[in-house]
Amino acid sequence: LIRKRKNIYKALQKLNVRVFIVPSIDDLTSGRTKINSLRPFSIEDLLGRDIVLPNPKLLKNSIHNKIVCVTGAGGSIGSELCRQIIKLNPLKLILIERNEPSLYYIEEELIKKKSEKVSIQVILGSTDDYDLLKHTFLTAKVDVVFHNVAQVPLAKDKDLFNSVNIDGTINILKASVDNEVKKIIYTSSSAVYGVPS
Repeated sequence: LIRKRKNIYKALQKLNVRVFIVPSIDDLTSGRTKINSLRPFSIEDLLGRDIVLPNPKLLKNSIHNKIVCVTGAGGSIGSELCRQIIKLNPLKLILIERNEPSLYYIEEELIKKKSEKVSIQVILGSTDDYDLLKHTFLTAKVDVVFHNVAQVPLAKDKDLFNSVNIDGTINILKASVDNEVKKIIYTSSSAVYGVPS
């Protein structure tokens, strides 16, 4: 079932469409839910394992009242990072994403969840663009960067060392040093697939 979901999701990703899951036959026949109870497709539907919940105490010191930037913010893992970060009330959350529909959807979702004190800035762009990163980190005075190069299982055989992962990471590090970013949190699942992070 997981493999079928991965293949379907992979095909639909190319079309830039939102993916939803219909309730199971068991849920429908038992009356627990109705056919129109759709839910957005999430990373948990691809992982095939239990979720490891974040520890809010560990995250709070890096996020609360800080200016936080998340790269790859519209992807499956990046968007979940944003959902967890917004709960901890950063002063500002900057989303960097190169896929426009993904950026739009996560921005809309976060606007509904954030407190009035939290500011959200969206940037359509790539970590391949050093000048964009340098300008963003300088003008926003970014405190913390969550650099997301994590890859879900469906992408594990696809060019793990592409330019966004390597050049983008170098650009993040250089822009962070140049602009005195206090902390970089690098998220990568590459090591899970036998590739050292």
